[in-house]
Amino acid sequence: MGKRKRQKFKGRRDKKVWHEITKENKMFEKYYKAQNIIPEEEWDDFMATFKKDLPSTIRITGTRSQSKLLLQFLKKHYLENLSDTAMQGEKVEPPKTLPWYPDELAWQVNLSRKFLRKSATMEKFHYFLVQETECGNISRQEAVSMIPPLLLDVQPGHKVLDTCAAPGSKTSQIIEMLHTDDSKGIPVECKGFNGIKGGVAGVHLHLSLEISISIPAPLGIIGDGTLRKNTLIWNKWTPQTGLSLHRIQLRILARAVEMLDVGGRIVYSTCSLNPVENEAVIAQLLKNSDGAVELLDVSKELPDLKRSPGLYTWKLMMKSGEEVTSCEPGSEAYKGCFRQSHFPPSEEEAKAMNLERCIRVYPHQQDTGGFFIAVLIKKKNAPWENVNRCNNNPKWLPWQTEGEGQPRNKQGGSEPDSGQEESEVKPQTEDAVDDDNNIVGDLSEDVDEVQGLENDGDDADDNDTTEQSANNAGAVQENQDLDNEGKPISLKPPRKKQKTNPGFKEDPFILLDDNDEQWQAIKEYFGIEASFPSDQLLVRSVGGKKRNIYIVSKLVKQVLECANDNLKIINVGVKAFSRCDSDEHGCDFRIMQEGIDSIFSYVTKRQVFLTEKDVLILLEHDKPFTNKFSESTRSQLSKVLGLGCVLFIYDPKGEYSSPSDTLNCGFHFCGWKAKTSTRMLASRMDKTHYKVLCGIPPEKDYSAEPKSIRYLTEKDEDKEANDDIGFV
Repeated sequence: MGKRKRQKFKGRRDKKVWHEITKENKMFEKYYKAQNIIPEEEWDDFMATFKKDLPSTIRITGTRSQSKLLLQFLKKHYLENLSDTAMQGEKVEPPKTLPWYPDELAWQVNLSRKFLRKSATMEKFHYFLVQETECGNISRQEAVSMIPPLLLDVQPGHKVLDTCAAPGSKTSQIIEMLHTDDSKGIPVECKGFNGIKGGVAGVHLHLSLEISISIPAPLGIIGDGTLRKNTLIWNKWTPQTGLSLHRIQLRILARAVEMLDVGGRIVYSTCSLNPVENEAVIAQLLKNSDGAVELLDVSKELPDLKRSPGLYTWKLMMKSGEEVTSCEPGSEAYKGCFRQSHFPPSEEEAKAMNLERCIRVYPHQQDTGGFFIAVLIKKKNAPWENVNRCNNNPKWLPWQTEGEGQPRNKQGGSEPDSGQEESEVKPQTEDAVDDDNNIVGDLSEDVDEVQGLENDGDDADDNDTTEQSANNAGAVQENQDLDNEGKPISLKPPRKKQKTNPGFKEDPFILLDDNDEQWQAIKEYFGIEASFPSDQLLVRSVGGKKRNIYIVSKLVKQVLECANDNLKIINVGVKAFSRCDSDEHGCDFRIMQEGIDSIFSYVTKRQVFLTEKDVLILLEHDKPFTNKFSESTRSQLSKVLGLGCVLFIYDPKGEYSSPSDTLNCGFHFCGWKAKTSTRMLASRMDKTHYKVLCGIPPEKDYSAEPKSIRYLTEKDEDKEANDDIGFV
């Protein structure tokens, strides 16, 4: 009950035979030539670039103070050596920086991902990329995907909502920008995301769901700008593939305007070249905003980025290639899902809207994918905000009146088209691309799925319940009990089953009581200062033993306090403390490496300041004996009371540093003091990263291959982190 019935197939399914994809689509060329998106002399180069494989691009995260060291290591050990690499017998172009990305933190490597994974000469480089990616220090991200966060102009202290965040690369980039200064401990800002699947959200352990002052809006799209990596689009694309998502994109964008503070910024981006998904959406929003939203001129930002202006006008076509000039109700164009909002505004309106301020990035300009970006700024409240909304139907656009929102009749009749709910009309389109830009099937199924999400599965549950009730009623009539007079006993219909939140299996996050006995023990053990924001700590159990304690920012806490039961929170904050039961030390919790940057400045006890030599000993040996360390470190360890967790600190400008030291950045390590030895409590990947910062190249350990954090459960993490804590 309550679940959709799967379609049963009779017999065996037909096997799909793989065919070599022909990178050619005459209708694609006809459609975009008609749009005049690029000069005629650039057309051949434009199409030729689309047919080439997309080069790999990597980005060094800019949130950590070690990013410069990591860049130096990457240049010295890998990028310089790649200049002599040959692929399929031909010498490839050497790696180069993306000139428009700040501080040389983004690089383009003209080697395919397949070559990186399978080439023997690239094995070490690939292993390095995997290790640093899993640690969050390098992101393998498409070049054009890096542009929207830069134009969002995120600063520490901002609130951000990502309206469509799958697969999450731009989300991660925005979080890095929020944490550009990682020396301030607990951040005051918050980061929100929407649309990430549960499995993906488990990777982003530091993300949380919040409200917005700046909103990146990379929306659901067809994605014909991704032809270089999604070659299936070549055979599936038609001129109508962008129609069905136009209205959904517009609704999401209108909702983003509502949530945005006055003075805030929205960056609308798609990996599509289709003006129906791009300029048409922007034009409709501006037309109905009555000056509340304006396109921002960002032509002087990212000056080295080659770009083209937005379009003033465009043409619409049927699948056959016939141009569409109108869509009167009842016409073939109307039945084909064409609506008035798909058409361009007049030339005067387009100029008044400043549509040329939109950004179009074409593949041949800088060897990238195709992309569209529009930066909007909110000048005042929109006419449809708050009580001024023209209707109460969340599926309609907020400026639609009740009459405009009526759907057409089943015969394709003549109700007003401006309010037509496109998702109620089966779009005559082929295939769509999911959030990770993969072909996922018929667009009509996508639209139905979106409607199903908006209805929260009401129709499915109601239908199943009705069917079950009918079956129960039939059973009563056949086997109905009789009273003493032989009359059938009246039975009440079965009670309708209450709807629950399907798939919600996550334990809730609960604020930790400041007077909690275990928290008081932690404060005493580590000497945590009274100024520590203990009201921002969370646990996932009401009573009994607590396994982990998490810390969040003040704004995240406020969101959690206002959240209702329907909000599904998979992960929030960072893990600050973890349980490690033992009878030999005075506290049942230890500090976690992932949360150490947020709490180390509040810790006054159990600190050990290292020399550079001691740092290398900790990294190169799993359980070094205490007598291996310098005299100053041994002296500090002897003064730490009892066994248990300690905080190792290296400060290149501190008391225990030396003028001859080569390390230029500080480290904070979670460690463990035993009777005769000590160790660093961090994952293998983290230790490998710190070795890299110290100039030690990573070596692949086949006997102890680390688990990818993408498949590492919280229980697995705790086991790995606390492994062998009771050593001698």
